[in-house]
Amino acid sequence: MPAKTELKIWFDKSAEKWTEALPLGNAETGAMIYGKTDREIIALNNDRLWSGLPDEQQNTTAKNAIPAARKLIDEGKYAEAYSFVNNKMLGHYTQSYMALGDLYLDFSHKPENVSEYARQLDLSKAEYSQTYKYNNINYKREAILSYPDKVMAIRLTADKSNSISFTVSFKSQLRHNVKQISFDTLELTGIAPIFNDPNYDSPDLALIYDESENPKGIKFAARLKIIANGKKISSCFDGSELKIENADSAVLLLATGTSFVAFDKMPDRDFIHEIANIIEKAAEKSYDKLFLRHIKDYENLFGRVKFDLENENENTKEKYNENYINKPTDIRQKEFENEKDMELIALYFQYGRYLLISSSRGDSFAANLQGIWCDEIKPPWSCNLTTNINTQMNYWLAENTNLSECHRPLFHLLNYLAKHGEKTAQIHFGCRGFTAAHNVDVWAHSAPAKGNAVWAYWPLGGAWLSLHIFDHYLFTKDYNFLKRYYHVIHDAALFCHDWLYLDKEYNKYVTSPATSPENMFVYKDSNGDKKSACVSKGSTCDMAIIRQLFLDTIKAAEILGTDTDFIKQIQEKSENLFPYQISPETGRLMEWYIDFEDSEPGHRHLSHLLGLYPGTHVTKENSPEIFEAARKSLEIRLANGSGHTGWSCSWVINLFARLKNGNRAYDYVKQLLTKSTYPNLFDAHPPFQIDGNFGGTAGIAEMLLQSHEEFIEILPALPDKWKNGNIKGLKARGNITVDISWENNKFTKAVLYTEEDIDSIKIKYNGEDYIIDIIPFEKNIFKI
Repeated sequence: MPAKTELKIWFDKSAEKWTEALPLGNAETGAMIYGKTDREIIALNNDRLWSGLPDEQQNTTAKNAIPAARKLIDEGKYAEAYSFVNNKMLGHYTQSYMALGDLYLDFSHKPENVSEYARQLDLSKAEYSQTYKYNNINYKREAILSYPDKVMAIRLTADKSNSISFTVSFKSQLRHNVKQISFDTLELTGIAPIFNDPNYDSPDLALIYDESENPKGIKFAARLKIIANGKKISSCFDGSELKIENADSAVLLLATGTSFVAFDKMPDRDFIHEIANIIEKAAEKSYDKLFLRHIKDYENLFGRVKFDLENENENTKEKYNENYINKPTDIRQKEFENEKDMELIALYFQYGRYLLISSSRGDSFAANLQGIWCDEIKPPWSCNLTTNINTQMNYWLAENTNLSECHRPLFHLLNYLAKHGEKTAQIHFGCRGFTAAHNVDVWAHSAPAKGNAVWAYWPLGGAWLSLHIFDHYLFTKDYNFLKRYYHVIHDAALFCHDWLYLDKEYNKYVTSPATSPENMFVYKDSNGDKKSACVSKGSTCDMAIIRQLFLDTIKAAEILGTDTDFIKQIQEKSENLFPYQISPETGRLMEWYIDFEDSEPGHRHLSHLLGLYPGTHVTKENSPEIFEAARKSLEIRLANGSGHTGWSCSWVINLFARLKNGNRAYDYVKQLLTKSTYPNLFDAHPPFQIDGNFGGTAGIAEMLLQSHEEFIEILPALPDKWKNGNIKGLKARGNITVDISWENNKFTKAVLYTEEDIDSIKIKYNGEDYIIDIIPFEKNIFKI
């Protein structure tokens, strides 16, 4: 049992499934630790281990099909247009993210003879630890994945000398080889398959990887060095395993790497030499020194936000902790139905921040559908970056939970995507600017995928992703950043400018063909027969993205003092965009340009509500009718079963937060924890998708602080169940850090800090406006 703390995920038994293992990550290497006492499994990943090679993958005839598709849509032949888009306007599927391999540590400590077992992930330290007793000896394992030293360090100790004995081995599902590099070092090398490689579906994939063949594809390696307290380390089984006997303690150092260079370059880098240097430099430091460097770096990010929620039914925090904190996390999760353990929400909130830090930092690749952790070589949806909600949701928490640096890998990707997407815009759509479709991979795939148009045809993925750039500027006020990335915003807006066309029926600008991500509608054809389709024009989602993008582009250009002529052009189109439509029958915000019948009334996607969240232009103050219609649309969707996947549930939390309905937002926080979360607190789509974790954390923050209008709103959606609490370190737009405390469901104090040159801030609480004076570089206290 761990010491009392609010930020430890712990279990009293080892993991049997991958979704019970505990994750570590330094954004480049990921590890899932099972905590087994007999044969430990540590599943490994590297952020740039993907199948395939650089490839344009463009449909060169698609743009010629656009006029015919638009004609079918204008004639109301939606099913025919759907079929036409499927046959003429799609392309090739993305490549796949892949598991690197497994590290095995064989101790032969039989579980039936083990007692006092506990394993835990300490979120405050990003450290895994495990303790147990075997043959009256107390064993301990500790592990970190260091960002500054780029290495995984594992320490094995016991309270009796000469008690550490184990065998080390590697295995991979990919073509691989394992060999002993030196007396204390073992190395796994291998190669990922290329697109359409016949071995991809063949048992031959497991054949030994021979470097002399110089095959194509991304090569990978994991190198392990053992420091075993001066004891002898021997090899066995042709040098494919290392054996340690009777050591007092041992430290294992592991690093991974790949030959990936860039999205448009062949994978050819001396990564073996790189990881060898990483290991040798790390070996010059003790485990304690590696840990101190790790925790100093990690705490700089994670420690910015503190969150505490008290249980409304307990009189003292001490009693509360005693009742709930010291139960294993899986038990706490199962018992959350009784709504006593509010600190589990705080733990879940911080877990989302931990996962983002661990999967998206510095020069790493952007977080994919599973962040950085994946145990398959053919994972669900290729574990790619899905841009019709999932990749965006991965980064919803980056700004408001004070992790702006973790947003950086997405911006790096957008730089590459804008270059590749420029070709897609020209070849596939006949437009300027850049576009990206439904799926993106490490090769910056930007064209519509091969598949069904209901999801594969999605030309506004790049536009939606580009919204993150201006939002990052609003939170950080980083002028140089905005100047550096403005070209991405401009090119996304340029594509939308060219893609819009003036619809003669409405005399408004619309998109066509247009879809609403992964959803379909029902209509009657000219014969009165009901048919289903997904393709029409001017879908609400399309218009919301373009409306938001144009607003952002205009503001960004004004700040930078640039692009005057182009801004005039998009202002003209912005003023004449097809407007939001409210259903005369139900009062809801319509998803399509016509009030079609829903094919699936409880559909998981809520794309037509994008203007409310994550967009910022639908507010109660600025557009009360649309705001109310969005609320009705959400309630109707939920009444029919929406919010049933983890990420959809997280989106609902954020939407209700923007609707200022804390109790309804809390209902879906509860649902997320009890119905859409695995034992290790990974989000369950199912299967595992990390977007639900990130979206859930973002939603909890949005319930407590909002800043998307011309003011900072404190506790805009505080639920009744969160009676007493405080949160420190949330970020508001304007580069303002905010601490908030409340008691008996009423705001008590806020502390605001900024380094920006401002005199005052407008604050809203409970419908009342307050103007407070601000002194930069000082803690400014606000009370009512």
